[in-house]
Amino acid sequence: VSCWLFFFVLFEAARRTMGLAIAVIGAAFLIYPLIATYLPGALTAPTFTVDRIARSIGLFVTGIYGSILNISATIVVSFIMFGQFLNVTGAGQWFIDIAQALLGHVRGGPAKVAVLASALMGTVQGTAVGNVATTGVITIPLMKRTGYPPHIAGAIEAVASNGGQIMPPVMGIAAFIMIDFLGVPYATIIVAGLLPAIVYFVAIFFAVDFEAAKAGLAGIPRSQLPPLGKTLINGWYYLFPLAVLLFFLLYLQYSPQLSALYASAALLIVGFFKKSNRITWGMLVQATKDTAVAMMMVATVCALAGIIVATVELTGLSYRLSFLLIEIAGGNLAYLLIMTAVVCVILGMGMPTSAAYILLAILAAPALVKLGLQPMVAHFFVFYFGVSAIITPPVCPASYVAAGIADAPPMKTALSAARLGIAAFIVPFIFAYHPGLLMLGSVASIIWTFIFALISVLAAASALGGYLFRPLNTWWRAVLGIGSLMIIYPAVLTTIIGIIIIAVPVLYQLVLSRQLRLSQASDGER
Repeated sequence: VSCWLFFFVLFEAARRTMGLAIAVIGAAFLIYPLIATYLPGALTAPTFTVDRIARSIGLFVTGIYGSILNISATIVVSFIMFGQFLNVTGAGQWFIDIAQALLGHVRGGPAKVAVLASALMGTVQGTAVGNVATTGVITIPLMKRTGYPPHIAGAIEAVASNGGQIMPPVMGIAAFIMIDFLGVPYATIIVAGLLPAIVYFVAIFFAVDFEAAKAGLAGIPRSQLPPLGKTLINGWYYLFPLAVLLFFLLYLQYSPQLSALYASAALLIVGFFKKSNRITWGMLVQATKDTAVAMMMVATVCALAGIIVATVELTGLSYRLSFLLIEIAGGNLAYLLIMTAVVCVILGMGMPTSAAYILLAILAAPALVKLGLQPMVAHFFVFYFGVSAIITPPVCPASYVAAGIADAPPMKTALSAARLGIAAFIVPFIFAYHPGLLMLGSVASIIWTFIFALISVLAAASALGGYLFRPLNTWWRAVLGIGSLMIIYPAVLTTIIGIIIIAVPVLYQLVLSRQLRLSQASDGER
């Protein structure tokens, strides 16, 4: 009885912290073993008593009190605390100032500032909605003042902030949970996630540039921007804790939680060298309070994950669903990838990325592995599409929060975010067919895959944005889109054809734009 009361309290906690949808999903998995014997097809399973279910899920280490909850109580809390220490000491504002000093003056500068600042913040925060709320209140008004439409300004911030979940060295909570599923060190996850994150942010950067070029937007005058040298001097020590984190994590190969604690200690130490940035007792209290609040959701998600994992293991559901998915796809990997992507986006709507990833890692990833994908690739595939759901309409919290800050129509903002964030939908298919993008394989394959991935996502961004060196008509946009997709397919011939297809409009538009500039220059001389 006590176990079932505990389950009820857990579902209520999930409802209050994450909404009704995730609580209903958790309850459905808990009830499933009781009714599985009456369900048809792959859903059927033997009958289990109420006592057996309560013990397996609520008492044993294979259930709620398993390895996933242990990760939240050790690794995740350490990194969240480190991120909160950086936030209360002003690291977020310093990251934004650095981005402004570097990029604020260029074409579409405020939007590029949003991309860079969100990438920097993502290294220590790892949540899309939190990233939007932190950087968006500064970057979105800047973008609107320089001429970006409100819905585009909100979409840019949502897409850039969403990338924080895939940006090493911290990434999102789901990346820590991936440790348990894959049984690999966290350093391996960081290394694997580096190149896809770079491709993602490069694609966003160019998509933002295309938007600015189409609208003829200029940057902010340098006189209104913080000077780079002074900004670096005022906050250089924020880089030291990050360097300590990477040194202990990657070089000395300490545990993630111990590395994060050393990084937090380094931040406390360097704060003493500058009085204005010294961590006070009030800052310490605020950081620990924010950590506790953030952990309420994380711990609840991980406890629900324990229910899902225990239920799947108890009933053998994952094994049966994997064969069902493979049967529906007819053993074709391409069909299975598309099906999995659609399922990932649907299940991810309205759910935190970590909860969506856990569900997909249990139900969808095994099918991908059975059809030949490496476990690392399969889990990154479902992870990326779980991240994509945060900006994909109709339920997309990051886009909606950004729309609220921008005072823009939510659905219009969400659709623009899905278009600008096209890399999030393309990159998973690239590393599914070309694992070199996840640092798997030879050095040569890693380099070539990275180059081809950049070409593919930039062509897709240009096709959807309708701009290259000059505005594109529908024909040229279609050509670039086809070339982008052909590069993804794992065959040398299709890759070469895709590159040639992309090269034709690139060279043609380059020549046309150069001729136009020369013509305008000669007209000006007259």
